[in-house]
Amino acid sequence: MPSSNWIVGSVYPKDEGLLPVRELIWRFVEFLLVACVIVVAAIWVLTRYTMRPLVQLTQHLTSYTATEERIAALSGDSGSGEVHALRSAFNRLTARLHAREDTLVETMQKYQLITDNSTDLISKHSPDGTITYASPVSAGILGVEPGELIGHSLCEFVHPEDFDIVRTAVKEAIQANALPTIIYRARHADQHYVWFETTLRLMTGATGEQTQRILCISRDISDRKRMEERLHDMVRTDHLTALPNRVLLDERFANGLAQAQREGSLLAMLMIDIDRFKNINDTLGHGMGDALLKLVGSALKSCIRECDTLARWGGDEFVLLLPGLQDSRVALAVAQRCLATLKKTFVVNGQGLHITASIGLSLSPDSSAGAEMLLQNADTAMYKAKARGGDCLVLYSPDMSEGARGRLSMENALFHAIERAELLLHYQPLISAKTGRLAGVEALLRWQHPEYGLVSPGQFIPIAEETGLIDAIGEWVLRRACTQMNDWYSRGLPKIPVSINLSSRQFRQECLATTIKKVLKDTNFDPQNLELELTESFLMDDIPRSKSILAELKSLGVTIALDDFGTGYSSLSYLKGFQLDTLKIDRTFIAELMTSEANASIVRATIGLAKGLRLKTVAEGVETRAQANFLVHQGCDVLQGFLFAQPMEPEAFLSFANASHTYLLSRSPREEIEKVR
Repeated sequence: MPSSNWIVGSVYPKDEGLLPVRELIWRFVEFLLVACVIVVAAIWVLTRYTMRPLVQLTQHLTSYTATEERIAALSGDSGSGEVHALRSAFNRLTARLHAREDTLVETMQKYQLITDNSTDLISKHSPDGTITYASPVSAGILGVEPGELIGHSLCEFVHPEDFDIVRTAVKEAIQANALPTIIYRARHADQHYVWFETTLRLMTGATGEQTQRILCISRDISDRKRMEERLHDMVRTDHLTALPNRVLLDERFANGLAQAQREGSLLAMLMIDIDRFKNINDTLGHGMGDALLKLVGSALKSCIRECDTLARWGGDEFVLLLPGLQDSRVALAVAQRCLATLKKTFVVNGQGLHITASIGLSLSPDSSAGAEMLLQNADTAMYKAKARGGDCLVLYSPDMSEGARGRLSMENALFHAIERAELLLHYQPLISAKTGRLAGVEALLRWQHPEYGLVSPGQFIPIAEETGLIDAIGEWVLRRACTQMNDWYSRGLPKIPVSINLSSRQFRQECLATTIKKVLKDTNFDPQNLELELTESFLMDDIPRSKSILAELKSLGVTIALDDFGTGYSSLSYLKGFQLDTLKIDRTFIAELMTSEANASIVRATIGLAKGLRLKTVAEGVETRAQANFLVHQGCDVLQGFLFAQPMEPEAFLSFANASHTYLLSRSPREEIEKVR
């Protein structure tokens, strides 16, 4: 006790004293156990509630792992917070996947549609060429279903001759990453081959990197190849005769030349030209001419060996190439056989035609000879055969080319002769047989070439006619002669006529009369003083047209002379029909007048004929006094020849004309004629 500082002690049993404590502890333990159970139950319930959306998501995803169905969005709206956000994100992701899947499917369908409907074969290959995919068109192109191609090598279907082409292209595509395009043949199921044009390239992976897989796009170009072959044949074949043309001839020549170099053999070229083929075209028509060319081609083919080449060169010309000759006599024999064959009758549309040919033969001097040279030589020889009258063979010799080159050089120079003032006129007097005085003058064309000197018309007029230059040259001659005569008239020369020769081409011109009329008007020249000389052959080519042209010329007031009379037809019937004024007796009769009674008789008859038709006569080529006296006695009107004067330059002629008041004939014959009259 505090107040008493006494300590009071009592005794109480331990068990009884700790009993309340023990009860409290057990109650606390019981409470704790109950609380734990409650907490665990609460946790379990809470966990179940919280994990339910995740479990549903897991089950949802698991349900699609074994199917090909599209993943559907989560239904319902349970959960909150992060779970709700996860559900929403999953549904959005699913929607995006659906959109992308739809786009991908649509794209795949498009490409599949293209692949399935493409006419090109699309295939994938491993690096060794094994086919891993083939588009459905393979059934149509190769006759093999796509599935049957897979696992096979590309080379199994390639033509053996094209193996290297395909292997090289595959190697190039893999190693050089190139895009080679090749053309080769592939075997069809029925064992024929089709032509393929294939482009190869390496395929790229999903991330864009190059793979070792090869994509091939192959197109069937069999129709194109057939067309190319047809065009190839058409380009090398003459459409009329079906013979090789110039292109194929060049190729065959290259082969023949290679053979000649290997074997040391000869190569021969024959140029064959049908004589007077133009007459057939002009008379019977081009249809008959074409039909004849076909028959000629067939006939010539029968004359040659299988290794020879017969080509149509153009028009009525054929070229024959003979390779591998050991002896030039073989070529000569073939040429003679061709000549003989062409002499046979050709029946065209029921009408028999007889033809001949001119053949030029050229042999290669050695294996270095070129096609151009051989053709040129054969052509030169052929024209020599033409010049000999045709129906013959001429073997080329080097001296022929000299003349041909000179002719070509002259032809080129002739194109510039007028502009370079190289052409000039010489004048030869015509002497009256009655008075012995100047009765006229003939203008003769000359060409003063800077290298060749004075060139006679006989050399360059044929060239001018062939090239068409004669039209311009003829007009220049006409204009120059008229101008010169007017000048001489103004200087006191009597108004004697001037004679000018017309060529055959000039005479055939539609505008001949118009050209002459224009020149006469431009030069103010009197047409009565102009005499135009024609030859018989011009007039007889087309008699009705010749009469029409002569009528046009006569209407201008000019006179017409028939030159070289007696060398052509010399027909009385056409002399009566043509409006002629003068007959010129050819110099060939005058040359042997005093030594040949036949010529003398012809001259007498010609002069008598002319008098009967009231035509003036002119004797050409008078060179001796005896010839002149004979002609005067026979009543010839005009004499021309070297006895009086050669063709002279203008000033020399004017001097001669001014001195012509003297008699140029002996007086006795003339006086005797006067007495008779």
